[in-house]
Amino acid sequence: MLGIRTGTWRSSAHFYLVAALIVATALLGGSSRPDAGALLLLRPVVVALLGGVLLIAGGADRAIARAPGIFLALFAAAIAVQLIPLPPQIWLALPGHGLFAPSFDLAGPAAGWRPISLYPDLTLNALIALLPALVVILGYVRLNPAQRLSLLPWLVAIAAISAMLGLVQILGGGNSPAYLYRPTSQGLPVGLFANRNHQAVFLALALAPLSVWGLRGSGKVALPIRVALVVGGLLLFMPVIILTGSRSGLIMAFGVLLLLPWILRVSLKRRLGNTRSQIVTYAALAVVLLVVAVIGYMVSSDQATSISRLLDTNELRAEKRILAAPVMIQMLKDFFPVGLGYGAFEPVFRAYEPDALLTPTYFNRAHNDLLELAMSGGLFTIAVMLVFAGWFMHRCIVLVRSNERGLPAIYARMSAVVILGLILASITDYPVRTPLITAVFTLACMWLENGYRSSPKLLEGEG
Repeated sequence: MLGIRTGTWRSSAHFYLVAALIVATALLGGSSRPDAGALLLLRPVVVALLGGVLLIAGGADRAIARAPGIFLALFAAAIAVQLIPLPPQIWLALPGHGLFAPSFDLAGPAAGWRPISLYPDLTLNALIALLPALVVILGYVRLNPAQRLSLLPWLVAIAAISAMLGLVQILGGGNSPAYLYRPTSQGLPVGLFANRNHQAVFLALALAPLSVWGLRGSGKVALPIRVALVVGGLLLFMPVIILTGSRSGLIMAFGVLLLLPWILRVSLKRRLGNTRSQIVTYAALAVVLLVVAVIGYMVSSDQATSISRLLDTNELRAEKRILAAPVMIQMLKDFFPVGLGYGAFEPVFRAYEPDALLTPTYFNRAHNDLLELAMSGGLFTIAVMLVFAGWFMHRCIVLVRSNERGLPAIYARMSAVVILGLILASITDYPVRTPLITAVFTLACMWLENGYRSSPKLLEGEG
């Protein structure tokens, strides 16, 4: 069920506010560009939802929100610090900032004090971009346990819609009105996104929520029907992932499929005689065979773009993100430890870009979001990322050591896979910069912490 009637009217209101945030980011938050026209509609909606979450009083489980809330506050602080204005003498003395001294000479006394960031308007935009994450955290802690689990079908439905929209886009051609953004990956099934890689990674990671909802979730829908929907979803998602031509999406999809037994904690030795386990086992085998058959057909018909790109080592070596890596590392060194400013990568990279890398298209992002975050925020941001990595690794170690099979633990394992997938995808891309995946990443952090804190066996396994 996409709705939930359990709990007080306040918790139900918060549930629909969080669900509305997920839907709004799905419809209007598929682009990472700061100048995307959809943001003019999305951000007022997010502010209104934030106001609703704050105005409707209700009990909050602060323990679950503590870690994700602290990380969000630290990232917000890392951005806000760069908006602090400094006098010209101090500003020019900052690492890397001397490159822009001629601008101060031309402006003369009118230059005045400037924020640490080289492009403060883009840095302010990065700070505002954290609002969807804030709505998810504040809304989630006011939900009861059943409502927290009931957010999962919303993600599954959005993934299915995005996949089906991608098929419509292919049928309509590169100029199809089904594309929601410009510029976009025309001629490819980008779905609710502007970038094919973001669509592929989103659908690949959505295989985990789809399987959890269908095979281990609770609800009024009969298990055989849910299993059939899981099989149908896999047969829908996999071809779209392949047609995007995204190598990372394809690798991510197979990684998620391999981790499904760990997520679901399916034990064939102990439960083979159980009807439910038999259904899950046969469904899993059928899905594997069907996926192999679909991929085989697409390869034979020359439709498996991502597979051919994965095997093309010449194309991989020629990719600009690889050729530009030494330049970006030099930028990191030049601006360390203060950073160049959130959102400032693209204009600053133009000042560093050598003639050999000039092409008809521009380099809008570093295509390594971890490196771009380090360049943007300097030592402060690197420290925050390391603390987050420590928290995440601790939670994963506890999950691996535990044999807990309750739904909160299953959601926690699923969320760990989603978070890890997005981190790995950020090494070659920037998926979390889209508002939709920002909301999904935050929700996964909440599910992970919720499973860790609500399962006594997990807490016992820690000791």
